[in-house]
Amino acid sequence: MKYLLSILLISTTYTLAAQNDSSYIQKFEDYMLIKTGATYRGLDLTLSPRINGITQFLEPLWYRPSVRNSVSVGVNFKGLAISFGFKLAQHPLIRDRQGESKYFDLQVHSFGKKLGYDIYYQEYQGYFIEDISNLINNIITGQALQRRDDIRLQNFSVNVFYTFNGDKFSYRAAFVHDEKQNKNGGSFIINGSLGYFNAKADSSFTTNNIGINFRPEAAFNQNTFYTFAITPGYAHTFIVKKHFYISASASGLVGLQYHEGQAQNNNTQVGLNYFLKGIARASVGYHTQKWVIGASAMLDLQAMNTEFVQYRTNNLEISAFLAHRFKVKWMAGKKSFFGGKKKN
Repeated sequence: MKYLLSILLISTTYTLAAQNDSSYIQKFEDYMLIKTGATYRGLDLTLSPRINGITQFLEPLWYRPSVRNSVSVGVNFKGLAISFGFKLAQHPLIRDRQGESKYFDLQVHSFGKKLGYDIYYQEYQGYFIEDISNLINNIITGQALQRRDDIRLQNFSVNVFYTFNGDKFSYRAAFVHDEKQNKNGGSFIINGSLGYFNAKADSSFTTNNIGINFRPEAAFNQNTFYTFAITPGYAHTFIVKKHFYISASASGLVGLQYHEGQAQNNNTQVGLNYFLKGIARASVGYHTQKWVIGASAMLDLQAMNTEFVQYRTNNLEISAFLAHRFKVKWMAGKKSFFGGKKKN
C-alpha cells in the first residue's frame, strides 16, 4: 500500500441551520459520522472522427489512465468534512499491461439545501489505448496495451448548481449522509459550469493503427478548450421500506466553447463552437439512525468539437462506503463546528 495520498474535501457549510420539511428530511445535527470506503477516480479521453460536422460515435479512440484505487477514512460533523485517502498498490500484471500514470486529482464537492458546487483540478500524465473491439479478449489474455506516456491532460472546472425543491429533496442525504431522506422526493435543478481543458502530447493524438480512420488534418498534438454551459436537469430520491434509498440526478445541454489547437507542423486552429455538457450523480444504499452502507458515482462529461475530431472527457468517481453515526453531547445545540448556538 502507498500511504498518504491527499487530504480531500475540507469544506465548511452552514446549511444545517436551514429548515427543511421534517417529514421528508431528517437531520442529525448533534451527531458525528465516521466513514470509510474505497474510491476509483479517473479522467478518460475519447476521440471520434467528425465528417461534415457529424461525429462518428461508432469509431472511438479511447485513452485511459492507469490509476490506482484508494481507500479512505473521514469524519463529517457540524458542516466540517475531512477525509484522508491512501493509494492501494497496483497489481504487477495490471502495471505490465497498462503502464502506470502520474496524476494529481483534487476535487471539492459541497451540497447545500439549495446551492452547491463542484471544483475540479486535475493533472494526468501517461495513458494507454483501450481497444474496445477486443476489450474482453485483451482482459482474458492479459494482452499488453499500446501506451502513450507522452499524453498530458490538465482540467480545471467549476460547477455551481441550484436545487429548487430543497425542502423535500436532499443531496446531502444521498452523498454526505448528515441527513436522511424519509420519503420519495425530487427537484428540478439548474447547473452553471466554467471549464479549462488542455491536452498535450509529443505526437498527434489521432492514430489510425487500430482501425480508426482520422484525416491527416486532424493530427494535432496540443488542444486547449475554454467552456461555458448552463444545464437544466432533475434529481430524485426513491425510498424503499423506510431505509433503502436510490438517488439519481442528471443535467445536460449544449454550451459554448473556444478552442485553440496546434499541430506538430505548427499549423494552428482557433475558433468558437458548441460543445455538449452533462453531469450525472447516483447513490444507492441502506440508511438507519446509526449506520449507512452504500455506493455512489459522479460523472462529469464534456464533448468538445474541432473541425475533424470530437474530444470527449469522462470525469468519473465511483465509491463504496460504510459509515457509523453517534451522538456528541459536547457540541449539542451548536449550528456549526465553528461555534454559534441555534436560534430557538
